[in-house]
Amino acid sequence: MDHWLILFLCVAFFAVCWAVIAYVFVTMARQGDERRKLIVGRAAAACFPVFLLYLIFHVVEDVYRSVTGGESDGVNAFSTLLVFSVLYAIELLYYKRKYGD
Repeated sequence: MDHWLILFLCVAFFAVCWAVIAYVFVTMARQGDERRKLIVGRAAAACFPVFLLYLIFHVVEDVYRSVTGGESDGVNAFSTLLVFSVLYAIELLYYKRKYGD
């Protein structure tokens, strides 16, 4: 019985992950007035520096691993997309609350 619960929790977790990613894409594609564009722009602008720092960190880590003879792991696309989708969704909710959309 425990394996069914674990399976259900894993499927539920991935469903929530894909829902957050879909929410981000739908939100970015939806048209609106100037206030809506301001909210989406501010949320994207707040996430961009974090994304750049994340990528710089991975580049430095890969260079360090290649110099020391280690193996490079690369960047996992799904986890990167998930983390920044959640970050963007949080920023979007913050700016929606702040500017009232």
